[in-house]
Amino acid sequence: MSFDISVCRFENGEPTPLDMSAAHEVLDPYVVARDPRTNFLQVRTAEREEAGVFFSSPDNITFNRF
Repeated sequence: MSFDISVCRFENGEPTPLDMSAAHEVLDPYVVARDPRTNFLQVRTAEREEAGVFFSSPDNITFNRF
């Protein structure tokens, strides 16, 4: 079973681009695989839990199976 967590930013009720460089900076130490063609990262925690991270658009990041 899996579920998705979406991270979005809104300003005055409208979608606003996320700071993707900040997102990459936070996630990079945990990346175990990446596919730049699809903007996908596989991340792993210290407890060996994994999640797929999709940079779906400039205003959306989706975490899958976290």
